[in-house]
Amino acid sequence: MQRLHPSMKRLYKVAYEKLGDEIPAQVARRMNASPQVISNWERRGISEHGAIEAERAYGASPLWILEG
Repeated sequence: MQRLHPSMKRLYKVAYEKLGDEIPAQVARRMNASPQVISNWERRGISEHGAIEAERAYGASPLWILEG
């Protein structure tokens, strides 16, 4: 089983706290990303563009998503 990248842990935390999104498919839909992109981010970390989308979707700081 793969380990979840810390940036995705932060994204999933804010997704759940802000809008109740609990599963990757919900996050993917809200961020207009494919499930494959979400899976890649889980392994490698969210992209800068993804962090900006997280701000739009969840009101999260892109810098916090990327670096904590």
